[in-house]
Amino acid sequence: MRRGQLVIAIGNPLGFRIHRHIGVVSALGRSLRASNGRLIDDVVQTDAAPHPGNSGGPLVSTRGEVVGINTAVIAGAQGICFAVAAHPI
Repeated sequence: MRRGQLVIAIGNPLGFRIHRHIGVVSALGRSLRASNGRLIDDVVQTDAAPHPGNSGGPLVSTRGEVVGINTAVIAGAQGICFAVAAHPI
């Protein structure tokens, strides 16, 4: 995986139809602080922002490889979202 790579965030928000969002990897190896204070390392930052309820869905490369698991969206931050990398970065 590399910055600038196209990815697709797939999810099933709140049990409705499957949604997919195409975006670009904007950063690799980031750290993200969870709401409980725990630090999550090796996070992928992308603008393929999933809807609320999509957490846990795959982040997929254009070759069909799962490159991460959708984890968080920063509301009000222009669609910045994060996925835990499927493989260490």
